[in-house]
Amino acid sequence: MENLREIELAIGKLRGNSMKRICKLLIIICTICFMAIVLSNCFSHYESFNYSEIKGIQYIQYLGEYEVKEYVDYEDIKNVSQKLQKLRFYPSKNQKLQESPTASLYILYMNGSKKIVKIAGMMALIKNVTSNNGTSEVNESIYYINPISIKAIFQ
Repeated sequence: MENLREIELAIGKLRGNSMKRICKLLIIICTICFMAIVLSNCFSHYESFNYSEIKGIQYIQYLGEYEVKEYVDYEDIKNVSQKLQKLRFYPSKNQKLQESPTASLYILYMNGSKKIVKIAGMMALIKNVTSNNGTSEVNESIYYINPISIKAIFQ
């Protein structure tokens, strides 16, 4: 009877130790995930899409079914630009897109300038065009982007 009691106590200790190990492992995993999210936010870049300055938005999808969506109504521009504000752009060291664009986004501003976003796979080329239609290399930037989030905005 006494041996049985000792065995039950030993099993109880083993269970307690394994639960402690599982809890520690979960805490470590959660901490690593939290740090990954914080670092991701530190390196991401938000592009400015202020709807009060936008005259029109045009989205063109080349891949699959060719589709063009234009937004010129104030409420539509406001809704789309607010969704675009939430997009995260991650800096890339590439100098050009790796593939041909599968979608393009044209944002026309009230002052005559425009912003062109060409999306190719997981990369986006953002080109700022001044009102005198002059472009320069300084105004072009390449970023990594989540293409699924772009599709979700325009569906």
